[in-house]
Amino acid sequence: MEKISAVYKIVNTVTGDSYIGSSRDVYRRWKDHKKPSEWKRQSNNPLYQDMQKYGVDKFEFQILVPVMEECL
Repeated sequence: MEKISAVYKIVNTVTGDSYIGSSRDVYRRWKDHKKPSEWKRQSNNPLYQDMQKYGVDKFEFQILVPVMEECL
């Protein structure tokens, strides 16, 4: 899969809370967000606290503003 730069949104489908971020490789970033090792590294992060509480399957990933250029 090619790298896509974008602004993205992660929505907690239980609480309605959302997180906005950006990345040069949004699909890798979403994969990283879902790793329990990331949650432990940033244990005070509300997004990761909610992922632990509700489970990753209760979160939706949305690309808000894609950049239509391939990142090398």
